[in-house]
Amino acid sequence: MNRLLTLLFTLFLCFTQSSFAQTTTPVHQKENPLKDSIDKYSRLRKFNKVLTFTEKLMDELHQSGDSVGIEMGQALFMHGETLYHLNQFEDAISNLNNSKSIKLKLLDPNHPEIGNLYRRLSYIYFLTNRQKDEESCLLNSLEIWKTNKNDSLIKKTYDELRELYIRQGNLPKEEFYLMAALELQKKRLGKSDLKLAGYYKLLGHFYNKTGKYLLAEQNYLEAEEIDKRVYGEFYHNLAASYYQRGIMFSTHNQTQKSEDYFRRGLKVFRYGLSTKDPKVFYNNGKFAGSKIG
Repeated sequence: MNRLLTLLFTLFLCFTQSSFAQTTTPVHQKENPLKDSIDKYSRLRKFNKVLTFTEKLMDELHQSGDSVGIEMGQALFMHGETLYHLNQFEDAISNLNNSKSIKLKLLDPNHPEIGNLYRRLSYIYFLTNRQKDEESCLLNSLEIWKTNKNDSLIKKTYDELRELYIRQGNLPKEEFYLMAALELQKKRLGKSDLKLAGYYKLLGHFYNKTGKYLLAEQNYLEAEEIDKRVYGEFYHNLAASYYQRGIMFSTHNQTQKSEDYFRRGLKVFRYGLSTKDPKVFYNNGKFAGSKIG
């Protein structure tokens, strides 16, 4: 009797473990050795090998009748990514667009996977100098990141749009996305974050090149205050910033302001030469030829 109970109990355990394994395996993730090979060679960056396996995976999906499902959408994406890494940009664009067409039918249009497709396409369009297509993909991805409240990718897309408009010479849009990135960073970061200082410097550069030197100085001063709060008055980046402002006011015949900034920059530079503190040492020689003593 005991042996019979033991046997029944053992069979029960085997059954429950088997059932648990089946129910905990995600239904939507089909195990496939081809995917394992794709992952393996992708990590090794052996993209010719990856290409072979992505082609086999797509053939297998076609033969099984799954040519428009999410699995095919993902296979096309992986194939497109691989072609991108092999610099086969036209074929990459074709596969990524086919992946996007499938996923737009099956997923929410604001799904992050759709955003990632637009993002990858925008970069390939950048590499192939197709600025209208690049702009369209960046704007589409931006709406998706906004819907998903992904501040990190919103900020990156603002930066990419700003860089696009710099290449186009579109000053109003360059300023718009620079300001948008700055306002977003203000919400995300503390007032003493050096990344915030970086955006004030970029605004300073923008207003300097557009001849608005008073606005440029205002933004440079905002950046300076952050630099000082974080690293102190002898932070090495301040030397370069003072030097830049000296040049700016010199070109606008503001001699007194120009000399004042050169003196302040020289003071920071000399201090940097006299200390081993890595936060202030900045031996770049910018002030070596200065006549201001």
